[in-house]
Amino acid sequence: MLLQNLNRLGVQFDDANLLHKTAGAPPVSSGFGETQEDVEVVASVCPGATITVYTGDYVDIVTSATKDGNLVITSSWTWGNDYDAKESAPDFFKDLNLAIKEAAKKGVILCCAAGDGSSSNCRNSSSAAVPAPDWRAHVNYPSSHPKVLAVGGTMKILNDLKQAEEVVWNNSNIQQGATGGGVSPVFQVPSYQQSPEFEIQSANPDGRIGRVIPDVAAFAAYDDYVLEEYGRRQLNGGTSAATPLWASLLVLVNQARHEAGKGPIKDLHKVLYSLSSGFHDIVRGNNRPQPNYPGYDAKPGFDACTGLGSPIAPLLVPALVVAD
Repeated sequence: MLLQNLNRLGVQFDDANLLHKTAGAPPVSSGFGETQEDVEVVASVCPGATITVYTGDYVDIVTSATKDGNLVITSSWTWGNDYDAKESAPDFFKDLNLAIKEAAKKGVILCCAAGDGSSSNCRNSSSAAVPAPDWRAHVNYPSSHPKVLAVGGTMKILNDLKQAEEVVWNNSNIQQGATGGGVSPVFQVPSYQQSPEFEIQSANPDGRIGRVIPDVAAFAAYDDYVLEEYGRRQLNGGTSAATPLWASLLVLVNQARHEAGKGPIKDLHKVLYSLSSGFHDIVRGNNRPQPNYPGYDAKPGFDACTGLGSPIAPLLVPALVVAD
């Protein structure tokens, strides 16, 4: 049953706690919908999980959630692009990086949204992905941190044969969002991406090599999720929905590992990047906010739009359960 339908499971979790949501203490008027989305996605996949909602300073939240013994953290809130974070808020950047590293040392998995602002990591007042003022590609932070599982977005379309096909999520042409993704100008290539198959050059003129995001992806179009918000049903999505979906999957993996007499999964990036199956390989689409903007294309194998791809649960879950 675990592998057949993740959305209809009723699993009781004992030590497989899930932390939901990190944020910079947004007011209820702007943050409620974001939090509600994550809670509903998690609850639909893991109805028996312990879901703890944290608000406040991002650094304090990661530190507290780690101290509280949470094994998985899902965060749809992001700071902005990593270069700006490092340059304009160096103390915050240093402290959050340290908190993330400490969490990783204790086996905590932090899942972060790659953002809905396309390769520019920029949106307008209507939340549509648009070019950045400097006309450069940017990546979201803290999803660009090497110890974070960065989650991008996909969507369904009908191809020329009228068949459903999963492609890169990019609705910028209809004034909506598009998945973030690209090459970090701040973080170097992590060990798990040090292979020619994972090497991608920045779309900016410098063509630098660095940490590539996202690592993975899941459905993110605004018609992929029906949520109950403010007492009524409405469509929603974004990488803010794809991220808790991945976090929920990892909670199920940890629960299955517990039942098999194994501890929580460790070195998740190393394991994911070593797998030869378990993902839908997304080979069509791009994450540019407009055609001539610097950005990235989907291609066979790893790319800077959807990473390794979206999960095939019947293959991915057992592979992660038996991983050392």
